[in-house]
Amino acid sequence: MKRILVLFLCILMLPIIPAAMAGELPTISYVTMRPTSLDLSADPVAAAIEEVTGYKATYTVLPSENAQEKLYMDLASNVKYDVMFVFKDTYYDMLYQGALMPLDDLLAEYGQNILDEFYPDLWKTTQYDGQTFGIPYTNDRATIWKSIYVRQDILDELGATMPTTPDELYEVLKLIKEKTDLIPLTSAYGIWTDTIESGFGATANTWVEQEDGTLVPYFESEGFQEYLAFMNKLYDEGLIDADWGINTTANAQEKFAGGSAAMVFLDLTEIDTVYEALMANVPSAAIDVMLPLQDENGQAHMRAQYALEAVVCIPKTAANPEDAMKWMNLKQQPDNFKYINIGTEGVDYTYTDGKYVPIMPTFTEDRNNGYFFYTSKNDLEYAEMWLARIRRKPWMGYYYDIINANFDDVAVFDPLRFVPVFESVTQYGTVVNQMAKDFCLQVIMGTKSLDDLDAFIADWNSAGGQEIRTETNEWYRNYGQVFDFILKPVVSK
Repeated sequence: MKRILVLFLCILMLPIIPAAMAGELPTISYVTMRPTSLDLSADPVAAAIEEVTGYKATYTVLPSENAQEKLYMDLASNVKYDVMFVFKDTYYDMLYQGALMPLDDLLAEYGQNILDEFYPDLWKTTQYDGQTFGIPYTNDRATIWKSIYVRQDILDELGATMPTTPDELYEVLKLIKEKTDLIPLTSAYGIWTDTIESGFGATANTWVEQEDGTLVPYFESEGFQEYLAFMNKLYDEGLIDADWGINTTANAQEKFAGGSAAMVFLDLTEIDTVYEALMANVPSAAIDVMLPLQDENGQAHMRAQYALEAVVCIPKTAANPEDAMKWMNLKQQPDNFKYINIGTEGVDYTYTDGKYVPIMPTFTEDRNNGYFFYTSKNDLEYAEMWLARIRRKPWMGYYYDIINANFDDVAVFDPLRFVPVFESVTQYGTVVNQMAKDFCLQVIMGTKSLDDLDAFIADWNSAGGQEIRTETNEWYRNYGQVFDFILKPVVSK
């Protein structure tokens, strides 16, 4: 793969022939690593972009597997992409290889709409040696995504109430096991169950800040260790799925949707099809959401997602870099972006009581695939528009609102949400991450115990964890705190 990138860099020496004569708008070539089987060129959003910008564009979707290799092969073959939507590991790889065009001058001359929409320090995530090489792209909204979904009708039949603490959860799961033939709780997320972790002061973040400001891996956190001991107790007593360690996402969803499990830990996006399937299989069922459990101090803690997801950049081989920036800037003009994103008011959506509400089915027909086309966004404005997508089905909006109702009080952000890709992570990350997951799962299922933790930590450090620990803390000490304030306006919405 590196040799392919070297060949691509050699192509940079070749002369670039302008794609269009003066006075003509060239066709913009856009490539994305966001996988889809859709023909983006035929999508209504592509037509909307052409309508408001005047530019035609071609859209290339890289395969879900080996996307980076395919991109490098295309570039080495002299395919002249003008704009690239790449995930951050690919961005940093291309950045360090010198394959990207600096954007500061282009942004200053042609990208004012883009410059206006960002928190100034967010640009630091895509800068190198004093220059900007990419437009940062965060996930859609600062959001809590995962929760335990509960058969409220089962709780009602048993005279039980929704648990609010680990002790209450234990009693309810025990009651379900004793009085029904249902699996009390299932999941496909292995060691992570955010709702329960909350009851021990832990979150699903992989690094945890200590009182002295250093970061330690999650398994060294006292709260997470208490959580593992609790989960082992549940497993030993048959209060969680016997297949806890081997469930696939489909397995866990089928158990709940088929009516054989009383509770399931899911991502918000997964409840969509699960809800419809359960209602078809068990029409009398009712689903409610378990809020994050309170710890011994009455506090709750849930991992919130808001991080650098991808970067939009221009390769040095781009045929139309100036027009590429003009195209992206026109897309970001506020009225244009709203039209591209959620369509026409009164046709695709209404704006009521400060909320964008989709008009179905036209919203889905016209704007369902908009996120495949975004090259930048105003996180505050877009965060509100994005909720129209969640509200397309009443139950999705209902559960989202419950899960995020107390966001400001419970959300805990990943301290490494804007971290670059470290060399140590590239070299050792896959191995040590799997080691940690395997050990924690073994503790839950009883084949290891917390008595083995010190020996495991020594093995983890020796396998490359110490190098990752050192590099992670060095970055966090120098740069990590810079980005804290970015979240405040997003959260306040």
